Amino acid sequence: MTTLVSTDLSTDLSTDLSTDLIRDPIRDSIRDSIRDSIRDELRMRLAEILSCGTEEIDDDRTFAEHGLDSVLGVELVALLNTRYGLEELLDTVYAYPTVRQLSAYLSARTTALGATAK
Repeated sequence: MTTLVSTDLSTDLSTDLSTDLIRDPIRDSIRDSIRDSIRDELRMRLAEILSCGTEEIDDDRTFAEHGLDSVLGVELVALLNTRYGLEELLDTVYAYPTVRQLSAYLSARTTALGATAK
């Protein structure tokens, strides 16, 4: 009988998988800091576009509930793309319709791409 996977390879694979599951507090802290920074930036940009104060922006209300329509959404996406070096489309605002959801998504994107604020 032929063995398809050697013992060494399966041991290496299990080691690699377990390493990925270990949480890194420094990495988590940096990720959280980036997410919070993006959330603050998103609140500020949204307030500017909607001509309101940042204190009026609720992280869990949808952009539509805040009064953001598709025209203003295009403006928001353009500002965020310029700021973070992304190429997102308006669909992103609909897929992640709250400040909390969009900031988490943008944080993951900028971290994965290694993008920095301009």
